[in-house]
Amino acid sequence: MAYHGYICFISNYAKTVFENKKTPIKILEIGVDTGITLFSLNNNLNMLNTPFEYKGIDILIQPHIDIMKYTFLQANKNKIELIQENSLSYLEKCNEVFDIILIDGDHNYKTVIKELSYLDNISHKNTLVVCDDYFGRWSKKDLYYSEREAYQENKIATPKEESEKQGVGTAIDEFLQNNKYNVFTLFESGEPICLIKKENEIIGNKSEES
Repeated sequence: MAYHGYICFISNYAKTVFENKKTPIKILEIGVDTGITLFSLNNNLNMLNTPFEYKGIDILIQPHIDIMKYTFLQANKNKIELIQENSLSYLEKCNEVFDIILIDGDHNYKTVIKELSYLDNISHKNTLVVCDDYFGRWSKKDLYYSEREAYQENKIATPKEESEKQGVGTAIDEFLQNNKYNVFTLFESGEPICLIKKENEIIGNKSEES
């Protein structure tokens, strides 16, 4: 996912976190797709001289992404790891804490609400969480990649599950009602939204309380 105009913001946020903690930025991307976000962040963070460790999770890592990562110029000893796995099985056993978390995997209520339930385990007070598809056609309606033709033989895709509650936006709204996060968007509706813990020291009161 490209995250539209958010890449510069994410990159600058990462630089600020790095300047505070002095260790490489840890990035988790759920839903690598064609790799546009990875390619863009790699370029931007190199230009900002911000070292990083990136983990990309997807039920299908497209071959060109794995090949392309070896062509990147690196200003620092960055680490790029691509993991072909269901996001829920990965998060269940994950014991790492990330500075940037990008969520754009399966676009349905059940998956997203479960992914969000792991946030406290994999984040710190200044972690930036960016959720795509809060607006748009999958906001209140479910999409399971297992139903798409290209993924029907994919053994790790999550099977469709009927639910009264549907959509990415529904899951995020429910999560915000029950957790201490602020939310903000950079542009007009139709863009992703960012989730920040209320004790965040970098953005603080610039975000809207939820």
